[in-house]
Amino acid sequence: MPNYFNPSDAYSGAFTFSNNDKTATYAASSVWRSARCYPPIDTANDSAYFEFVFATNAGSSIFGVGTASADLASYVGASTTGWSYHQDGRKFYNGSPELFGATLTTGDIIGVAIKNGKIWFSKNGTWQASGNPETEANPAYSNLTGTVYPAISGYSQNSVATVRTMAGEFSYSPPSGFSAIASGDSVSITGS
Repeated sequence: MPNYFNPSDAYSGAFTFSNNDKTATYAASSVWRSARCYPPIDTANDSAYFEFVFATNAGSSIFGVGTASADLASYVGASTTGWSYHQDGRKFYNGSPELFGATLTTGDIIGVAIKNGKIWFSKNGTWQASGNPETEANPAYSNLTGTVYPAISGYSQNSVATVRTMAGEFSYSPPSGFSAIASGDSVSITGS
């Protein structure tokens, strides 16, 4: 299973790809566009963990997961096919923003844990909204179904993020009982 972006699984013209499709550069401006990363996560059976690194903050960015049918012409969480954490501290599902956690900025590391149809987000090792993936307490959402993919959304140019899919890359240890979603290289994302 690949551990990088598929150019056909990103909004056309919004991203350019390099580094054997491990790096995606967000090229659009003042419009939400999205891109998905592999490998997929089975929300019912996997106990999965991965990280995003918000390397450079130059505009609005959203981090989360989306299904294969999530609209790439919008942002992750704009419909019932995505769940996300916005850099302003809100979470999004079905287009509904809710106050959730701390704001995100340059250098922050966003951890994502998924188990039993639930998703949790952390900032720099602290699970937001008193979440605890190990006990399954206080998930950001508990209605995930089917297969999802790590995903980002950008709005303006020049923000940079990296998604880490394997254990050797992580800044923080996965919660007890959770595993990295892949055993390949990291995926660098440039977008906002």
